[in-house]
Amino acid sequence: MNKKWIKGMPALMLATAMLLSACGKDSTSGTSTASPSTNAKESAKPAQKQVELRVINWRVEDKAFFDDMHAKFEKEYPNIKIKYDTVPSKDYIQLRQARMAVGEVDVVSELYNRVLLTPELRDQWVDLSNQKFLQGFNKGMLDIHSADGKVLGLPWNAAGLVVFYNKKIFADNGLKEPTTWSEFKGEIEKLKGAKITPFMEGGLDAWPVQQIVHGLEPAIVRGTNPDFYGKNNENIKSEKSKFSDASWQEVFDKFSYLASNFQPNSAGQAYSQAPALFAQGKSAMTIDGTWSLQQMQQANPQLEIGSFFLPATDNVEQNKVQYVKAGGAYFIPKNSPNQEAALKYLEFFARNDVYQKYIDDLKFLPIKDGIKVSDPAASDIAAKMAKLKGASSFTELVSAGMKYDLNVLSKVSIGELKAADAGKEFQKILLETKPNWK
Repeated sequence: MNKKWIKGMPALMLATAMLLSACGKDSTSGTSTASPSTNAKESAKPAQKQVELRVINWRVEDKAFFDDMHAKFEKEYPNIKIKYDTVPSKDYIQLRQARMAVGEVDVVSELYNRVLLTPELRDQWVDLSNQKFLQGFNKGMLDIHSADGKVLGLPWNAAGLVVFYNKKIFADNGLKEPTTWSEFKGEIEKLKGAKITPFMEGGLDAWPVQQIVHGLEPAIVRGTNPDFYGKNNENIKSEKSKFSDASWQEVFDKFSYLASNFQPNSAGQAYSQAPALFAQGKSAMTIDGTWSLQQMQQANPQLEIGSFFLPATDNVEQNKVQYVKAGGAYFIPKNSPNQEAALKYLEFFARNDVYQKYIDDLKFLPIKDGIKVSDPAASDIAAKMAKLKGASSFTELVSAGMKYDLNVLSKVSIGELKAADAGKEFQKILLETKPNWK
């Protein structure tokens, strides 16, 4: 793997490698190295000040797990009451910015990798580097959530973008997991010929459809030219590489083709409903993050779910360059008056027994030693992910001051903009921000 694909990616791939071994490991229940306090010590102390710990998150669908976790946390720490607010991902950035502007949040959840670690934001977070609860977490994932030599975020899990498919529909139509773009396209056409909707996607929230480009780009662009963006994005800045180049045109063309095979009115479909509709058999496939597996299984426990990573080219080896990331992370603002309670919250989440339940209940892929993957569908994803050459989203490589207008992708997906014109439009909008580049 070329080390220039992404800063920290060689280390990050250790996370995917550990997923494979995790499938057969026994977990160690109980707390991690040391809890901030013990019941014996607490009983000997005078009554503690009551604290309202304000936590914000965008994972609305994980409510049941966090309700249970919070009840157990509050039982152990009766002086801390958790105020837990969640909103859909499309509204989360606005919530985060509003709460941080007035200092009314103690634990902040990350939506996109490194979005909280820009030069403008990185000084706002508590340094977690010396916290014992980080022990056992994958170094590559910790590196992604570090800046200036400090670990600033506690990562949750490993995640990737996959094509989930209905095994029964595939079997009934003589289909198998494709390994090349030609095979993939052939199976899509066969489904259409059988009057079966190939894909169920939630376009109303924009980003779920836009993220498909994150799945196509690594193999097509960086799989051919690992230095397309250059160190510190220098090739984009100098216009040596452009979004109107042939490799990116291939990305736009293939994205447009996939979008043309979404269900009717996909642009009006809420993302929160798409996984359940797929699980109900309304389509043969859905392109989504690994984080949606649990929602699909809840919607239809009898559904046999298969998965494969997007085969974006006809080169099997090139197709191993795939979008892999952390599924989120916790950060503590420096201006929080409740930092001690916030650290206890992160420590509690990181305990082996709590984290194992998090992985089991929500079907996520673990990034901590001693945690096993018991769900067969999640285990299958973990095994496949362990063989990949991980790459970040191209948007995470953007330099300060640049604007990548992802609305261009939305316009392509609904036919408002031709794929042939998308690269030029994307490049044009990017160059308009040139005076702000740093």
